[in-house]
Amino acid sequence: MDALNSLLTTGYPWAVNRAQAALHIQNAVQSGQMSKSEALELLQDIIATDKLDKEANNFTIKTELVNAVTALISVVTSIPTI
Repeated sequence: MDALNSLLTTGYPWAVNRAQAALHIQNAVQSGQMSKSEALELLQDIIATDKLDKEANNFTIKTELVNAVTALISVVTSIPTI
């Protein structure tokens, strides 16, 4: 996901860490190492408002992160369950 990759270079540790976590989750789901339900729970946790609001000090970057993770949630949701 290009949006998540671009967040890796923001210089905001809270955004970089969350983008890295989302990309790791994406890779784990794609490789079958993580279930869809576990991935969705973890991705929701990444953008949980209460936690994110405490750390996020740039509204634009926060919005980009939320949008990127929400897009990834949509992708994960669309993965057929076997």
